[in-house]
Amino acid sequence: MAEVEDPGYQAWIEEQMQREYEEYQRRLVRVKPVVEGTSASASAPVAGVISVFKKWLHVAEDYVIVGPLCAAIANFCPGESDIIGIVGPSGSSKTEFIRSLGTKENDLVYPVSTITDKTLVSGYPESDDLAPRLKGRLLTIKDLTSILSSRDTVRSGIFADFREMADGYIHKEYGSGVIKDYQGLSSSVLFASTNAIEQYNSLYSSLGQRLIFIRPRGDPKKARERAKANRGSESAMRRDISNAVMGFIRQKKAEVEERGLPEEPGWFDEEMGELYDLLAIARTTLRTDIHGNINEIPEPEFPTRIAKTVSRLCAVHAMVYGRDELNEDDFNFGLRIILDNIPTKRSHVLMVVRDNWLTTAEIASLARLPTASTKKILEELHALGIVDKLLAGKTDSDYLNKKSDAYRLTPGYRIAVDSLKSLWVG
Repeated sequence: MAEVEDPGYQAWIEEQMQREYEEYQRRLVRVKPVVEGTSASASAPVAGVISVFKKWLHVAEDYVIVGPLCAAIANFCPGESDIIGIVGPSGSSKTEFIRSLGTKENDLVYPVSTITDKTLVSGYPESDDLAPRLKGRLLTIKDLTSILSSRDTVRSGIFADFREMADGYIHKEYGSGVIKDYQGLSSSVLFASTNAIEQYNSLYSSLGQRLIFIRPRGDPKKARERAKANRGSESAMRRDISNAVMGFIRQKKAEVEERGLPEEPGWFDEEMGELYDLLAIARTTLRTDIHGNINEIPEPEFPTRIAKTVSRLCAVHAMVYGRDELNEDDFNFGLRIILDNIPTKRSHVLMVVRDNWLTTAEIASLARLPTASTKKILEELHALGIVDKLLAGKTDSDYLNKKSDAYRLTPGYRIAVDSLKSLWVG
């Protein structure tokens, strides 16, 4: 995508995106909050942090805070580094959470407002590259949206550096003869972005399973009202929130170093396994020709990295609620992460497709999407093997499809999709 240079045009684009997302929140997103059981009482370790956020900001569900908090703590737990994005519209608390981790570098976090393809590593021999200076600290980016509008070559370079850093090393050889080799990197990236990030297929193809989204839900009107009430108190609010967040992260980091993460029972991985498989398939990017027809179906990656990332986040979730072993509340937290990472339009359609045949028009009506858009998404899901297709005029058992193509869930994915539907309010 070409770089947008006109700031007025860019502002207009952002305004249209915000309006579209608010409409999307109001009409389409019907996700049940992740509700903790009796174990999540007011005495739960994380309750104090949540209460501070609720004192100042509109927090529709605890997941809005707990999800990003678990992502930040996970950086200091055993395992590979991740690229985690808090994705939502303006006013959804994502930037305030990133800000709470620090606006200047500290012992746990290295914050940047923006980043280029030369920030982590450059081809200059005497440059002070950022990658080796992170030293296990969490790299935070308060707004990745502006970076997405960079030139293709710059954007691709940034994503490539993210990928290598998540793999633990960066090795580059430049035409000038300069060689940069940094081993043993262990820093994750936590960024904030609008939903526009889904438009950049190169992000998925470059980062693959290393990329995880957390999507806060909320009421835009209530968020604006709380922001208005905080006018003049922003400094006190941010100091209050930052003290709570950073103090809690330091406490949990020490706890991990002393005791490790909570135990994962055998049933947990077994039940999550089919969900990992579904996610690896459901967010595979398909190639199309100039007419929009699918002409290439890349082979999906094995979900090994996704499994490691989500299971670690669930273990951190158990820890922040004071548990020694993962339970059903942590499983539901994992379900929400899986749902958050299926591309938005695909998830809308997937949540209304059933075991029995439905026409495109019927599915479009249930998903509240235009029929043409629904047809395109169904064809993608069919190409990926997630839904079956019955051509118009064909029969299947007692079902006669006279007017148009019909679709239903493929038997192999019904259990996984039904698990996700438990979070969906129809």
